[in-house]
Amino acid sequence: MISVIPYERHEYIIRRVKQTPIYIADLAKEMNVSEITVRRDIKQLEEKGFIELKYGGLATIIDTTKETSMNNRKIRYVHEKTYIADIAVSLIEEGDIVFIDSGSTTQLMFERYPDIESSVFTNGLSNANVALERQMNVTVIGGDLKRETMAMVGPLAIEAISKIHFDKVFLGTNALDAEHGIMNADQNESLLKSWSIKHSREAFVLADSSKFNQVSPYKFAEIDDVTVITDKIPEKYKGYGNIIDSIQK
Repeated sequence: MISVIPYERHEYIIRRVKQTPIYIADLAKEMNVSEITVRRDIKQLEEKGFIELKYGGLATIIDTTKETSMNNRKIRYVHEKTYIADIAVSLIEEGDIVFIDSGSTTQLMFERYPDIESSVFTNGLSNANVALERQMNVTVIGGDLKRETMAMVGPLAIEAISKIHFDKVFLGTNALDAEHGIMNADQNESLLKSWSIKHSREAFVLADSSKFNQVSPYKFAEIDDVTVITDKIPEKYKGYGNIIDSIQK
């Protein structure tokens, strides 16, 4: 039985369409809801840039919301991500125990990491390579390797995270939306992000402005649970006191 809650229907539709394109009529039968309801849900997902409705009512996934390789992600929005990374590293203090997850923006943090005494953990192999080049001390969280993002995930990674209490965690994201929260395209990465937030004193999510008003399948936090660091706060989000786009003094 499909939930009557729109967000849960949206999650189902995203998962289903990600498997294979499907017509609205078939999706309505599968979900046991009306075609009007499915069409309305898909229209909302289409407006957020996740689903594309083709001629004849065929729903398909839009490529920009899929997981992309680290190399592809690094070349997109480089200026914005660099700006965000500069803000993020300015928040790290002497003696902090820090977790920085895998991602193109978080990798830029390692390239700019301050020369101070702190304990740094990461699940990102690309991050670890940068740390090695800079002769930084870093502890790599083990687990199952996700090759697209060079991230260590899975039960072993979560077990390791659960045994540490961090002063600050810095996390990437695929999507951020006022209604649906902060999301990621991969379930295992989302679980690890959620656990790191639970085991931290302060949590920061790094999201360039292109990530706002987007939807991905797996939510790992509410906006109010973290401090969001971005390059430019969209008008709709300027009322949030925990979204920043400049170095805090």
